[in-house]
Amino acid sequence: MGILANTVSICHFRVEGQMPLDLTTASAENLARTAFSPIDESLDELSIGWVHLDDSKLHTFASPADFQRGDYVVFSMRRDQRKVPAALLKEYTEKAYAQFLADNPTYTRVPKLKKEDLKEQTRVALLAKTLPTPQTYDLVWDAKRNLVTFTTLSSKTIE
Repeated sequence: MGILANTVSICHFRVEGQMPLDLTTASAENLARTAFSPIDESLDELSIGWVHLDDSKLHTFASPADFQRGDYVVFSMRRDQRKVPAALLKEYTEKAYAQFLADNPTYTRVPKLKKEDLKEQTRVALLAKTLPTPQTYDLVWDAKRNLVTFTTLSSKTIE
């Protein structure tokens, strides 16, 4: 759930250490460097990066208005992941094994290396047909109080 939703889980962090003299410039550079990269048109399985708080499709931080609201720096972490369901992979892999045996009647079973190769080919083919699932987690940094609010309690996501 995002920070703008009715119900949200939040986690607070205190920022310690030396702060940059120009927080706006430092934020713009770091957000642009680690911005989200879409995987819709690729075979990548995972992409994580920063996007605008207001629109998770926007991932350029050219202007301070893209991420700054008064004394607050605001943006979202977007995580897109593609997964092939295990049952589907198993079904299609078994079909590939059966096709291999039908094409090669001298074999009584699929050799180990060929099995691994067929499984990987099947996984990649199914991955190409699978759309990534997006998740977003909002981040609000109160620069005056050095307090960061992150909208998740998941320790895996926080790390």
